[in-house]
Amino acid sequence: SYLHDIGMSEDHGIRHGMRSRVIAEKYLSSNNLQKPDFTNALDAIENHDNKDYRDSANNNLILNILSVADDLDAFGRTGIQRYVEIYKARGVPEERIGPEILRNAESRFENFKNFADPGSELFNRQRKRYDELREFFENYSRAAESFKQVRDKFKSDQHPSSSKR
Repeated sequence: SYLHDIGMSEDHGIRHGMRSRVIAEKYLSSNNLQKPDFTNALDAIENHDNKDYRDSANNNLILNILSVADDLDAFGRTGIQRYVEIYKARGVPEERIGPEILRNAESRFENFKNFADPGSELFNRQRKRYDELREFFENYSRAAESFKQVRDKFKSDQHPSSSKR
C-alpha cells in the first residue's frame, strides 16, 4: 500500500501506522470508496510496523505481504539512510541509534526468513543487504561508543574537582 508510511508526516514514532490508517480512511472517503471493502488493507496499514511479530499467524495476507515488504525496505544502503533519518527524528541519542537499529533489523530479518526459501536468489540478495546494514551499524555503534568515552573523559578533565568527591 502506498499509504502505509504516510502517517510519518505527522508522527515519526512506532504509532505512525495508526496515523497512516486515518489518512488512508480519509482518502477512501474523499474518493467515495467504501471502507468495508478495504478492511484488510486498512488493518495492514495500521499494523505494518508491529515488529514484535506477535501476530505472525495472522490471516491477513495483505498485512503479511506489507510487513515483509516493509522489512526488506529496511536493508542495504536505502535502509541505512532511512533508519538514521527516522531514529534521529524520533530523538534517539547518537550512542543508542546503532544498538536499537541492530535489534530492529535482526527482528525484521528473522521475520523475512519465515517467508523466504533460504536457498533462493531473493533470500541471498536480501541476506547481503541485511549484512551490509548490520556491518554498518556495528561499526557505527563502536565509533559512537568511542566518541562517548572521549567526550566523557574530556568533560571529567574539564571539571576535576567534581570527580574527586
